[in-house]
Amino acid sequence: MSKLDLTKNFTLFLIEEIRPLVKAGKASFEDIMLKFKSKFGREPEGMETIAIRQEFTKPESNVFDMQGNTLDPNKPIMGGTQEGIPTTIEGKTKNMSADEIMDFLQPNKKGNGARPGNINYDKMGEMFPDVKLQGDESFDELLIIEKTGKHPRDK
Repeated sequence: MSKLDLTKNFTLFLIEEIRPLVKAGKASFEDIMLKFKSKFGREPEGMETIAIRQEFTKPESNVFDMQGNTLDPNKPIMGGTQEGIPTTIEGKTKNMSADEIMDFLQPNKKGNGARPGNINYDKMGEMFPDVKLQGDESFDELLIIEKTGKHPRDK
C-alpha cells in the first residue's frame, strides 16, 4: 500500500470513525488507540498520534464580550452578548424604530429627517447640477436624488 493510500485511509478513519465517537463522548483516547491498532495493525505514529489527540482537545474560545465573559462563537452574538441586546438607552429605546432612536439621540436636529453626516454637497451639486440641494436632505431623499436625478421635494 502506498503512503498516499495510507494517508487517505487514515483521514477517512479519522473523519468517519473517530470524530463521531469523540464528539458523542463514547470513546476515550485509549479506545481510539486500540481501534487504530486493530484497523491498521500497528501503533499510530507521529502526525497520526497528534491528529488523534487533537480530536480530544477542545478549542478554547477567544471571543469575549465587553465585560470579559467568554462567548461561544457558534451561537449568535447580538449587541455584544449572547443573550441579545440586554439594555436600552435610558430604558426608553426598546420599542423605537431606527429613526426614533436617532431623534432620541439627537433631540436638537433640524430638518425633515436629516441626519448629520459627511455629505459632500459640492460633489452632489457637481453630480446633479439641475438639483437644488437645501442641506437638510434625509438619506432617503439623497438616494432618490441619486436614482432619479430630481429632488423629491420638487413637484
